[in-house]
Amino acid sequence: MIVTLSIPDELFEKYQALFPKGVNRGMVAQLKRFSEFGPDERSVVLSPAARLRLEKLLQFPIEDSEKFASWVEGLVSLKLEEVDLKLSPAQVKFIQSGAPFFNKTPATFLTEKLKRGLVYALDGTV
Repeated sequence: MIVTLSIPDELFEKYQALFPKGVNRGMVAQLKRFSEFGPDERSVVLSPAARLRLEKLLQFPIEDSEKFASWVEGLVSLKLEEVDLKLSPAQVKFIQSGAPFFNKTPATFLTEKLKRGLVYALDGTV
């Protein structure tokens, strides 16, 4: 199918820079890439710099949205064998706001709080 579009010159120039082998090919590739999302559907597109920073943290490439969502879920849950404890938004906020006060990362702060809590919960047997 042939479609005629009227787009601003600046946008056309950006596509020319991104797709030197042909603007048409680039636009078709973009449309295919987002074909599962309606015009009102929310989608997250990361800038190359933001994606690189996240991939450095993750230590794996962000190519699969489900894998990325699972990783994020893992940030707010604790899992040990069949026990999967999800942290509430209030608990996450407490960790995120408490860590800087004690000059710690959220992970370090949470680990220390959990260790202290387990000592108390298990009558000092940890």
